[in-house]
Amino acid sequence: MLRFALFAAVLAFPSAAKANPGASAGMRISLNIPEVCQLEASIASVDRESGVTTGNVFEMCNASHGFRVIASHRTLAAGETARIVYAGQASPLAPTGLTDISVRQGPGAKKVPFVVQAQGLREELAISLGITAL
Repeated sequence: MLRFALFAAVLAFPSAAKANPGASAGMRISLNIPEVCQLEASIASVDRESGVTTGNVFEMCNASHGFRVIASHRTLAAGETARIVYAGQASPLAPTGLTDISVRQGPGAKKVPFVVQAQGLREELAISLGITAL
């Protein structure tokens, strides 16, 4: 393997190979890695009778600045309330239907539990989770 590396270096830098002893040549290598964020979760549906659902999510994002997890759901009617406890952090669901539920600094990948608790639902509440790089 070492012989191959030396042979490749001689081919890559022929002028350095023919130069005086002690001469050197350099090369710069750089990579551009695209940001990839994925969240694996099924739509969590909260039954209006019990008002509770639980589940797990696998979140993964390689963004160096971190990422945000968002809950999307139907608009909540007057008197309906719901909250999601995501990785131990509770967030009330916004009546508008879009709620930031977690912000992570730096890249990461892990399985995260969640619980949705709702009161006063007039109809079933479906929640979809999404992820985006910061």
